[in-house]
Amino acid sequence: SAAPDALALFMRLVKSRHGVAVSRVDGETCDACSMLVRPQLIQEIKSGGDVIHLCETCSRILYWEEPAAEAVENALNV
Repeated sequence: SAAPDALALFMRLVKSRHGVAVSRVDGETCDACSMLVRPQLIQEIKSGGDVIHLCETCSRILYWEEPAAEAVENALNV
């Protein structure tokens, strides 16, 4: 199962990254290390799914949080 593997990855990152295993993608950069995230990787993160995407620089787990204005606009266009 992928869940135990994901948990093991998370715990390993918590230990090796000073307690911060997850980072938001802010625009085009990783919030944790401030390095650029490739556009293709951003699109893969935005598309969701079961794949865990890591920052290619700091190796933290990346996630996308839609900006508030964009979220409202998308909700109105549904």
